Formats: sequence, C-alpha cells, structure tokens
Amino acid sequence: IALCIIPMNKLMTKDSQKHKITLLTMNIILKFLAAGSYAIIYIYSNELFPTGVRNSGMGICSMIARVGAILGTTCNDLLARVWSDFPIVVYGIVSLVAAFLAFSLPETLNKPLPQTVED
Repeated sequence: IALCIIPMNKLMTKDSQKHKITLLTMNIILKFLAAGSYAIIYIYSNELFPTGVRNSGMGICSMIARVGAILGTTCNDLLARVWSDFPIVVYGIVSLVAAFLAFSLPETLNKPLPQTVED
C-alpha cells in the first residue's frame, strides 16, 4: 500500500480534495497494519525463543524496536528533505523485504515450544 503513493501522486491532482482523502485513507490503513504487526510480533517472538532465554530475547527485541522507532523518526525527516514521498517508498520497500524474510521463519502451529537453546 505504501508503494501506491507514487502512482497516486502522478495520476491525481496534488492538493485536491480527492487526493487528500485518498492520502488520509492510505495513512490510516498503514497505521492500522503497523499496529497489528506489533501484536503479532510479540506473540510470534515468544514462540521462537527457548524458555531459558525468553525474557532476555524479548527484552532485546523490545530494545531494538525502540531503537528502530528512533531511527525511523530521524530518517523520516532526513529522507523527506530529499523527496517528500521518499520516506514512504523506503518504508514500503523495507516492509516488503521483512515480509519475505518472515516467510523463512519456522511454523509454530501445534508444535511444542523450544525448552533449551539447542531446540
């Protein structure tokens, strides 16, 4: 959805009412999907970490998420200075890469949780 911003800006008149409503709708959908991904990430991450290191692993994941939020905010400002739609395009591409990498993670449905690091 984030990558649809380029054709939308090319095909629609900038600052028209239709353009503003479409842009607002896309931003709301993207915000909803980002919030949903956080809920999924915390559930799935707990299933991947073994019992002995689950708390530490989740703490590290949470810390990296906060660092990512700080970097994202900073990059948003810096990338927007180059091109106003550049942050949305970069985040869209990074999201697609993350989605394809998530497919390489193991399936956890109806499988026992790992108890040791060797598992």
